[in-house]
Amino acid sequence: MANPSVISGFIDCPQCGLPAQKDEYYVAEEERVLCDYCGYTHTQTRDNKATSKGYGSAHYVRANETENGSKLETEIIRFNTPLDLSARNEVLQKIYDDCDQHRSSVFVWTDEHGLEALHGATPKTLNEQCEEEMQYFKDEFDTLHEEHYSED
Repeated sequence: MANPSVISGFIDCPQCGLPAQKDEYYVAEEERVLCDYCGYTHTQTRDNKATSKGYGSAHYVRANETENGSKLETEIIRFNTPLDLSARNEVLQKIYDDCDQHRSSVFVWTDEHGLEALHGATPKTLNEQCEEEMQYFKDEFDTLHEEHYSED
């Protein structure tokens, strides 16, 4: 059940521009922003404000066998320090050894290159997602309109 004192939504991440979750705890006068891609975090309370640059994230997706079949579980790890080559290899090896390689992903943030996908596809921005959905509905409407009027 959702907490009635929390307003949740998505904004463009201030660091990478991809969707970041924003929670406003209006009773406690607290705000949190978390980006599951570049790892950016921001917390603001009545008394304090803390912002942490992110250096990427790993999205580990595992199949968990249950009585009703397989259930996917996702674990997201945000990197709070840059990953050297050895650490990158460890993260990728974990995906190859323990995870669903087609659903898992690893993103690395650098000031020089921005967000890069080491494994998996680069996610879409909120605008790109909206444009894609609008195009889908436009195509559906055009198809239905064409089918309806071609019957006459």
